[in-house]
Order: sequence, then C-alpha cells, then structure tokens
Amino acid sequence: MVPKYDTEVNPMKMIRNLSLVLAGFVLGAAVMFTPQIQAATSKLLGSKVGNVVSVKIDDKSIGQGAVINGTTYLPLRATANEMGLEVTKVDTKEVLLSSGSEVSGTQAVNNSEQMKKLQEQIRELNKEISGAENVIGNKEAILRLIESSQDMVELLEQQKADNNEYYDENMYTMYVERLEKSKKNLQDAETNLPLYKQKLTELEAELDKLEGK
Repeated sequence: MVPKYDTEVNPMKMIRNLSLVLAGFVLGAAVMFTPQIQAATSKLLGSKVGNVVSVKIDDKSIGQGAVINGTTYLPLRATANEMGLEVTKVDTKEVLLSSGSEVSGTQAVNNSEQMKKLQEQIRELNKEISGAENVIGNKEAILRLIESSQDMVELLEQQKADNNEYYDENMYTMYVERLEKSKKNLQDAETNLPLYKQKLTELEAELDKLEGK
C-alpha cells in the first residue's frame, strides 16, 4: 500500500526533503530516459521549489509534488508503484525502473508455443484414440478375419507340404501377413487405448493450467 501524506506541509521542511528526493530520485530517473531530459534536469540542480502540490492517481493520494520552474515533479517510487513499475536500483547517479514486460513477454511467448505444442499433441492423440476405438468396436469382425486367415494359412501350408500343384507362394505370404497384421492391430488397440486416454487427460490438464482454467 502507498503511504498517505498529510495535506498540511511545512514548506521549508518540504523544500529540504524534496531537494534530497530530486537529487537522489527524480534527477537520476530522468537521466535514464532521454538526452533531452538529461539536459533539462541538469539545470534543476540548485533550483528552488516554488510550490508543493498534492498528487493523486484516480483520487488516491500518493504524496506531494514539487513545482520547480513551472514544472511539477512527482515522488518517483510512489508514482512508479502506482503505475505498476518497480524501482530496481537507486543511487546518486540513476534510478532504474522495471515494468517486467520483457520477462512477462518472454513468458507469454513460451506459454503460447507450449500451448500450440500441447494442442497438436492432443489432436494427434485423439486420432490414435479414435483409431483404437474403431478397431475394438470391430473386434468380432477382426476375430473372424483372423480365424479365416489362419485357416487359409494352414491349408496352404498343407498344400506346400504335399507338393500340391495349386499351391501359391504369393497367396500364402499374403494370408500370413494379413493374419499377423490383424492380430497385432487388435492387440495394440486393446493395450494402448487406456494409455492413450490417460495421456490425453494429462495433456488436457497441462493445457488448462497454461490457459489459466
């Protein structure tokens, strides 16, 4: 919270206090901004405070401002804090202010990239889940295909053993591959579907966290 100041101020006491403030805060901070301000503030050294005014932001008092040569100078730290700035360094030569925008901006970019990555992973994972569910949904048909393929493989193997003239090596290879592929697809779907769903839950929770939900 910003401390409140009395509205009645001793002008001489305020002049002495503000001289220190101007030397250590106002002038130093101004030097950090532009060469024009630096040149202007150098002329203020030794100048007298012509008046003291109450300074408010949105009807909230943040202290007193010194009027020097027609220009009002605000209390730096209180003003900076009210504007969301942080005083990170104070010495007799300069005052450094930080808005945190660089850090927050970098974090925002990182969050955005991470969210895009998560969204892409979620899309791909949903495809895998859909494919696995489709396989499991057609399990009975796949089992019949496995059974018929197994029968054909056994028949062709018998033909080969008997040197049957109708034996076809290419057909035998096709049915063997079909049999192995059908078994693998069904086994993979049943094994991976719960893993896919668990991973999806984790990714969605991570995305919600980044989105602030």
